[in-house]
Amino acid sequence: MAQTLFAPSWTLTDTLISIDQDTGSGTAVGPCADFIGGLTTWNNDLWGVRLSLDEIIKINPLTGATLYTISGLAFDFIGEGDIAVHPTTGIGWASAVSGGFGTQMYRIDLVAETATGTGSGANWITFTIKIDGLAYD
Repeated sequence: MAQTLFAPSWTLTDTLISIDQDTGSGTAVGPCADFIGGLTTWNNDLWGVRLSLDEIIKINPLTGATLYTISGLAFDFIGEGDIAVHPTTGIGWASAVSGGFGTQMYRIDLVAETATGTGSGANWITFTIKIDGLAYD
């Protein structure tokens, strides 16, 4: 298989792992930022949601190190979140289950490496249900 399957592991003390798609076995790539939620790829880059600091981060897939941070998100991540990016536009959404408020969705732009939203309007959506995964078809 041509592409690598990655997962953040909290039980391996914040380690990025690669998963063999034929055998299902995992191999530690290296230490990564703490509490990584969802992962996505765009333009050959690996991105994740850093739940502990309410950030979107670009991750080095060879080492697990953080390469770039989009900070200043108004999320209240409590352990669940995801990120999905449209494969051709680089525009997508990050989600966070936020306390008793349900799910908050934040618009992200990986082309500009920015996130926008102020808590209302077109860049911010709040659902009363709790969403734990996002994907584009």
